[in-house]
Amino acid sequence: MVVEEMDYANPSFTHRNANAAMRAASASQEISNLIKRSRLMNPQPGYEKKFADFIRLCAEAKANGSAEVVVPYPWVLGDTYEELIESLSRLADAGLLLHIAARKDWPSND
Repeated sequence: MVVEEMDYANPSFTHRNANAAMRAASASQEISNLIKRSRLMNPQPGYEKKFADFIRLCAEAKANGSAEVVVPYPWVLGDTYEELIESLSRLADAGLLLHIAARKDWPSND
């Protein structure tokens, strides 16, 4: 949605009209964000089974009052973009910080 520039010199301009235009633009953006988020929050089939340990780790951390989760390798979060975004979204929804262990002595993921 394009919001036209406000013409303050125009006698028909009112702050009420300006506020209504800004609210409309904001609502349009919020709807767009909700649609994008709903597409991302539909995990691929099998996500819950494949990442059960990670999901359990997050649930336990939140239940214990922890503020952070430590994973040994980045690929623990997912093998695809969609899986990675799903894992990061679950962390954010739980209000948890993510730490990835040191890179030293990582086995190859190839």
